[in-house]
Amino acid sequence: MKNKRISRADAVTRRTSAAKNKFADVIKQLRCEAELKQSELAAAIGTTQRKVSYWENGKVEPDLDTLIALALFFNVSTDELVGLKEY
Repeated sequence: MKNKRISRADAVTRRTSAAKNKFADVIKQLRCEAELKQSELAAAIGTTQRKVSYWENGKVEPDLDTLIALALFFNVSTDELVGLKEY
């Protein structure tokens, strides 16, 4: 039974890592499709241009409140933002 738990934990870790990478691609694609500069997106959701840049480059991820703000702004689900579903 222990091996199944390790395997499941490994699978979750891999999927989480993939979602983080996918978020960077999705957020940049959505911003570009909306023809917004990073600074314009940042102002619209109450953050900084630097944070938007960090998200798009996969350096950091937004907190939950910001993730929800992004989903509402772009009219997509949080699952779509993190790549668990296609938008």
